[in-house]
Amino acid sequence: MPWINDVVPYTTILSTWGNNIRNHVVHQFLSKGDRDANGHPVEGMLCQTADDNILWHYVDGGWQVESMPYKAFTPRIWAGLSGPTTEIGVQGTVAGWWTQRRGLCHAQMRCTVDLLQFQAVNVWIYATLPTVAQVGGHLGSALVFQTSSGLMHGGAATWVDNQGSQSRIIVNNVGPGVPPNSTINVPGSSTKVDVYYNLEYLTAPNVDTAP
Repeated sequence: MPWINDVVPYTTILSTWGNNIRNHVVHQFLSKGDRDANGHPVEGMLCQTADDNILWHYVDGGWQVESMPYKAFTPRIWAGLSGPTTEIGVQGTVAGWWTQRRGLCHAQMRCTVDLLQFQAVNVWIYATLPTVAQVGGHLGSALVFQTSSGLMHGGAATWVDNQGSQSRIIVNNVGPGVPPNSTINVPGSSTKVDVYYNLEYLTAPNVDTAP
């Protein structure tokens, strides 16, 4: 929006000047519903929604997240011999946090799963992201820790597919090969593993909720 000229001292303030001032401030709304029902956005406008403390920026004809607090989400884990065939219930320490700004999402996750049904075989490990990734490929670092052996597996996370409003990634090595070369051998003596990731990836710039 253009720069607003100063008001000449001792002159009347025109409505055009006041309207421009209104368009340059950060507007306060109770919620997205209040914003969409009562706002009159113009390109470049900023607003804040009080119920979730998110700062929004009106860009290219739509509201995008400019800043938001970290939010919790519940991780989901799958395992399989050749793909994500079986969802494994998470247990123990479960922590998932995420935020995003203009489509760049940062997400962290840690949880424990019991791979009892896959003992003594090699399986792939898959985990959900809080939102849908906009591009595939390597997204960041992901690891599986086996308490029984003290070994770390993985090193990277690669997009696999989407589960509704979330994407699913595989824990894998950065090295070449399809599928990635980081299966987990599950010993019969201790079948619990800890799954971690710390990722940045592209998502829709207006997304502000996760299942």
